[in-house]
Amino acid sequence: MPDWKSPTVSKAPLPVSGKRPISIRIDGRVLLAFREQAEKTGTPYQTLINRALQDAADTFT
Repeated sequence: MPDWKSPTVSKAPLPVSGKRPISIRIDGRVLLAFREQAEKTGTPYQTLINRALQDAADTFT
């Protein structure tokens, strides 16, 4: 199994469309805020997190 932290691992481009499962550690306070907003809006909290990350990513370019 490759060591993903190794700088010698090839970083192949990721597809720009579609969703990919990942594991991420999120501060409990942040997760609670997204879950509360999800309840208020009826939108799944993962969708809200993804939208927030997309907005942030758009500022990088």
